[in-house]
Amino acid sequence: MTRLGIVSLVLACSLPAGAAGAQVGGVAESGLHQGEVTVSVRSEVRLAIKGIRATLSDRLNGMTREVSAQMPAVRACYSKLVAQRPATVGGLRAEIVLEADSRVAAVAVTEVDGSDRELTGCIEKLLRALPFREVERPAAAEVTFSFDNSRARGQAQMEEYRAEFSVDVSLDTDGAAVGRWATEDGAIVFSAKAGGQSGPDLVRAVLTGIRAGFSGFLDCHRRAGRKGMNPVGEVELSVRAARGELQGRATRVAIQDTQRTPGCVEKAIGRVALGPGSSSGSLNLTVRFER
Repeated sequence: MTRLGIVSLVLACSLPAGAAGAQVGGVAESGLHQGEVTVSVRSEVRLAIKGIRATLSDRLNGMTREVSAQMPAVRACYSKLVAQRPATVGGLRAEIVLEADSRVAAVAVTEVDGSDRELTGCIEKLLRALPFREVERPAAAEVTFSFDNSRARGQAQMEEYRAEFSVDVSLDTDGAAVGRWATEDGAIVFSAKAGGQSGPDLVRAVLTGIRAGFSGFLDCHRRAGRKGMNPVGEVELSVRAARGELQGRATRVAIQDTQRTPGCVEKAIGRVALGPGSSSGSLNLTVRFER
């Protein structure tokens, strides 16, 4: 009586096709069992293969070797699509059936998780061309491809980030982007202004970052009122945004504590983290302590 079981494998994309095949072949030594093989590759394409119709492990491993050898071509299909539509993610599921009386594989592909027809066609063509000459019939497998990319993830993160912390931005009479945000108690008010095509995105990114983490400015506000000093006033800064980080230099100080508060505000803006995918550029920022 044949005993059924589960077989698994993780394959790194850095392995050449020959090395991958040898590793899969080692699994076959476990005997004749229906199996399940999971292949993880870098470049954000994931492959899972599961035996169906009581397919034995040695036959499943043979199918896995041939499908795994196509992973560079699968990644090429996805890379071509991402170059045109960067936000494309999703998956494909294919059922490959090798009948006992046929040398040609029957392939049925379905899209899952909002994949793309162009990607489906590219991969279906690859699968239908596989000969499976070394695989004993009958055999069958369910093959699942999952596609993801860093730009799509970054876009999704940015949308979530903006939904939670975003601020309104408008254009002034000169066409520059302007935005304003204040703490809930109104004690600190932040006003930003930037020109150019990227101005609206830059103002929104900086004020959104401040809104998400303004604790450093609260500390500056507290320090500005030490030793009986009046904390009311403002500091204007020239701010540079690059690679998700901010650097600010005080250009005008209108507050009683002219010694410590400007430096404190410069440090506070330097600790603000911009959201993923934020614009780079320069803007003017005014930090006003109202009371």
